[in-house]
Order: sequence, then structure tokens, then C-alpha cells
Amino acid sequence: MAALQGRHKQTALNSFFEADMERVFDVKESPEGETSPDAKTKKIEGDAPGDCIDLTQDSPASSSKGNTAETKRKPSEKEDSKLSLITWNVDGLDIEELPERARGLWSYLDSYTPDVVFLQELIPPYVKFLKKRAVSYTLIEGGDKGYFTGMMLKKSRVNLLQSEIVTYPTTQMMRNLLVAQVAKVGLPSGVGDVWERLGKREHCCYTWDTKYNDNKTVSFLARCRFDRIYFRPAAREGVPRLAPDNMALLGLERRDCGRYTSDHWGIYCTFSAG
Repeated sequence: MAALQGRHKQTALNSFFEADMERVFDVKESPEGETSPDAKTKKIEGDAPGDCIDLTQDSPASSSKGNTAETKRKPSEKEDSKLSLITWNVDGLDIEELPERARGLWSYLDSYTPDVVFLQELIPPYVKFLKKRAVSYTLIEGGDKGYFTGMMLKKSRVNLLQSEIVTYPTTQMMRNLLVAQVAKVGLPSGVGDVWERLGKREHCCYTWDTKYNDNKTVSFLARCRFDRIYFRPAAREGVPRLAPDNMALLGLERRDCGRYTSDHWGIYCTFSAG
């Protein structure tokens, strides 16, 4: 009976999400006939960490409107030697202002145009939204019910060879491992923590930080580095040897609804070929 009630609850929750997320798709067409994300973000002075990195300087395309000549032009030889990555726990299970927060996620993806995106706590309506917008990406889903992980690979930069889902039989929280084998990126031994490799910079240490992020109402202060990027350089012949060269946090601006894109900060990271 408990399992049956759980399934009914999940079905009802998904139905609610589906109905509410329709508002996300209600966007105006630009004069050129292309949809442009409604990136309604605003900086709250004194509300984010004072020593956080200035994303307007680190962003490859600081315009929040997206689809600009800057984001559409062909990458230079220097840029082509880099690999960019975003990883973000989007907290899809939190229904508060979910459509607005989904637009917030897309505004970052459209502005930064990363080569690879790792997302956690996705839900089916979130995937539907991303598939509608992210047509230049291959989207790999780690599940189709409840909440799950996902990967996005830029089609012009990363060629997907195969993917698989490794199940965890004893998990109590619907966990699994989503694995993708791609071209251009090697995965041999020698794994290291990118944050440590880049000098343990304080401004991008805490990715779940209740001191500044109040999406979750908790009675305690927590500053944790839950979200991490681990890296290992390629050793195989013919595979570029990449090294991390930049890292920053994303999502430090409140949306117009008063909430952040997620209760986690996202991480943006770039790698250069040596």
C-alpha cells in the first residue's frame, strides 16, 4: 500500500509540474524568429558572498539575452583548444517558483554555451523544457521517473560514442551512475580535484551555502563543498592532454521571484589543451 501511495503521489507531482512548466515554454519570438530566454536576473547588493568572482568578467558571453553574434560566431583556434563544463544540482524537487528557476538555468547555459553540462536532481518536466531549448545539445537522461541525473553534450564539440546507466541495487534515494563515452576527451588514471588543482580558491569553495542561499529554510548554518569536479589527464596517444585553467560559481543572483536558480551554486570550469 505504501508503494502504491508513493506511485500515486509521484504521478500527481509530475502532473503538477507538467502543468506549471507550460508557462516556461510561453516565450516571445525575437524579430529574427528565434526564441530568446527571458533572463530575468538581478544582483542583490550585499546578499551574495563579497569575495565571489565577478561572472561578468569570466563569462565567455556576458549578455543575458543569448543568441548574439558573440555566442554564434565560430570559435577561435585558442577557444577551440579549450573544453568548458558546467555542473549543477538544479533542485528540481523544489516546486517553489520552478518555472522561473528553470529559465534561470537556461539563461546561464545559453550565455556560457558550455561543451559539457552535468545536471543533478532533474525531473521529467525539466528535461522536456531543456529539450525544447537546447537543440544544439545531445541530452542523455539518467532516468525517466522521480528525479535523476543528466548530461548535455554540445553536438558541434563532443561526439557521443555510447552511454550507460549503472544501477545501485541498495540505494534508498534513487541513485545511479550515468556514464558517457565520448570522443575528444580522455579518461585514463590520475584523478584530481579541480578546485584543489586551481589553488583552493575561497570564492568558489562552498556550493551549498546556507549563509547566503536561503532557498531552503534551515535552522543551521552550513557551508559545504557538495559539488565537485574531478579530473584526470589523458595518457593515451592521440587524445589531447587537458588541464583546468578557470573555475567560478554560477547562480549567485536572485531571480525576480526572489529565489535563486537552485539551493546549490553551479560550477563553471574550463580546461585548456597542453
